[in-house]
Amino acid sequence: MSSPKTNIEKQTKRHRGPLIGVGLAILFGAIFMVLILNSAIPDDEDGSPDGTQPPFEESIGEEAQPE
Repeated sequence: MSSPKTNIEKQTKRHRGPLIGVGLAILFGAIFMVLILNSAIPDDEDGSPDGTQPPFEESIGEEAQPE
C-alpha cells in the first residue's frame, strides 16, 4: 500500500544527498576499474611500434665469468 500523504518536493529534498552519494560511488568505482584494467595490460617493453620483441641476449643461461 502506498502512503496517502505524499509530498514530492519534501521527498526530493530528502533523497538528493543519498542519490548524489550513490552516483559518486558509482563514478569512483568506474574510475578505479579503469585504473585496475590499465595496470593489468602489459606495456610493450622495448617501445617498438610493430610489437616485435628484441632478440634474446647470448649470455642468458650461461654462468657469469669472473673478471
